[in-house]
Amino acid sequence: MNLKQQLGQRIKELRLQNNLTQSALAEKVNIASKYQSFIETGNSYPSAELIEKYAEAFNIEPSEVLSINNSKIKIELINKINKKLETFSISKLEELYKNIND
Repeated sequence: MNLKQQLGQRIKELRLQNNLTQSALAEKVNIASKYQSFIETGNSYPSAELIEKYAEAFNIEPSEVLSINNSKIKIELINKINKKLETFSISKLEELYKNIND
């Protein structure tokens, strides 16, 4: 996932956390709904001014809008690892644990 897509995903997450549709958020920040869609899908970057408007709409600091953490990706990877670990024997788990701690 490239930076534009990550930022778009972050804005989408914030929008959903605030129970807003794309149209409602677009109206709050004074942009077209289609442009909001382009931002969320990673086809366009929002301007610095628009980042400030998003922050105001979500009642957060602009830095929080830009805070791209890959929590969703991280959770998916942890789940995949856990499924794989369930198939390991105890001795294999102990060996893995030792390697992780080294």
